[in-house]
Amino acid sequence: MFIEERQQLILDELSKNKRVIAAELSKSLNVSIDTIRRDLIILEENNLLKRTRGGAVSNDTVKITKPKYFTGRDIKDINPYYDAIAEKACYYIKERETIYIGGTSIDYLMIKHLPLNIKYTVITNSIITADELRKFENVDVYIMPGKVRGHGNMRDSLTLQFLQNIKIDLAFIAGPCISSQFGLSNTSFEAASLQTAVMNSARETIWLIPNTKFGVESLSKIADIKDISRIITDCEAVEDEVEKIRNQGIDIVIV
Repeated sequence: MFIEERQQLILDELSKNKRVIAAELSKSLNVSIDTIRRDLIILEENNLLKRTRGGAVSNDTVKITKPKYFTGRDIKDINPYYDAIAEKACYYIKERETIYIGGTSIDYLMIKHLPLNIKYTVITNSIITADELRKFENVDVYIMPGKVRGHGNMRDSLTLQFLQNIKIDLAFIAGPCISSQFGLSNTSFEAASLQTAVMNSARETIWLIPNTKFGVESLSKIADIKDISRIITDCEAVEDEVEKIRNQGIDIVIV
């Protein structure tokens, strides 16, 4: 069962009963408690429910509404794991390199950790990331073409065509799901196509994957494990899955 199918079943149950219990979901969906916990974290981050001790309640219960579009600028409570991954990622930026940064929450958190004492170029598909980076005197900023989506990102055919004609030294790609068997995947076909295109245009790609995305398989495949060189994740990532991926020769940096 894909993560989207499982999470939809959780939301369906929540819609019926206004609350769910993690242990019961684990049994009915035949997955571990850790998997259910990660699902609830992801759903809460998307304002689709409110986690409680041992489960979750619907947003109707706590009067929370989901914004139509969510960008990095809407982050009120910084996820410490996301921030630690973002900070570590900036350690790998070198002078005069051309790097790619997207428009996810982790990408946005990278901005405050970017080096100020060296010159480099940033290519982005996010008008919000570009707007923040235009304030940096040491950074040249290029924005990809394409139709601007509500959250400020471009990822259509124009964007993909642009990527075919450039070379990136170092790409930071944040937020895909990963499993030792299926590899990297995403919930969106468009996002997966963009991430594959960025990877193919880059000399090196560093994948920024928080614990909630480890051991998870999603709908649209991005790349096989063999196509990965380095991952940055956090200390809450599932240990067994981390070791399975490491054993395939992948450098995994844990923060």
